Amino acid sequence: SGLVAALILGSRAQFDPDVLNTGQTNIPFTIVGTGLLWVGWMGFNGGSAYAASEIYDSYSFFEGIAALAIVNSNVAAASSMTIWVILDIIHGKLRGQPNAFVSIPGVCSATVVGLVAITPCAGYVQPGYAMLIGACAGLIVNLFLAGKKRFFHVDDTLDVFSCHGLGGFIGTVMTGLFIQTDVNSDVANGAFYGNPIQLGYQLVGIVVVVSFSTVCTAAILLPMHFTFGIRINRLEQVRGLDNVAHGIVDMNLPKKMSQIQGPSLRQKQTEINIIPTIPIESS
Repeated sequence: SGLVAALILGSRAQFDPDVLNTGQTNIPFTIVGTGLLWVGWMGFNGGSAYAASEIYDSYSFFEGIAALAIVNSNVAAASSMTIWVILDIIHGKLRGQPNAFVSIPGVCSATVVGLVAITPCAGYVQPGYAMLIGACAGLIVNLFLAGKKRFFHVDDTLDVFSCHGLGGFIGTVMTGLFIQTDVNSDVANGAFYGNPIQLGYQLVGIVVVVSFSTVCTAAILLPMHFTFGIRINRLEQVRGLDNVAHGIVDMNLPKKMSQIQGPSLRQKQTEINIIPTIPIESS
């Protein structure tokens, strides 16, 4: 859905596909938001067990699926973040940067990628596999983002498809590989444990979800796009909706205005302010 929406919506006025880092408005808020998301995700994955534990036999059997899901979620997020930091350092060295360069927003994205990837199987795999899933997701998504900025000029503002879409695909596929009945009796074994058909089920699920999301998103956005429109004009994009809708002034607005492409703003403003005059001949 995010990718289809980005394609239909089009690029922002200031979007430059050749710029890897377009600047962030508030890095501390990004870190705080990621931390809140990380903590909340524990309730998301752990809460899917509907109980702190499951007791099948009051005398002998105890299964802490909720605790396992929480542990796996943290392990996957941490491993994804670690791989992402290593790749950022390698990319920096390849670009000739003397010091190690680690992108803070990138690290925050890596955390989300790990959490997204482990979500399909948080309560069904061992922690070792959770580490592998998070690391693979961080590796693949990081490389995909580097290639996307170079070859695919799609203005996916928050990298929604890369982090949530691709991360979800990776987690769904690996669910078909690593899940175990010994870990959670509610599921069948995965392909690595003698049940390759489970991987087929996962792939079919991906195709169904992608098809459904693509068709529904296009059905909603295309009529809006071709009628009243879903993108504000370029000048309002640079000014920002806070200024356009609420009158709040951005202190960096003059700098942004000078960077806009296309006809100069002074020319546009002059065209707007021109008052047509009618010559009057004196008798």
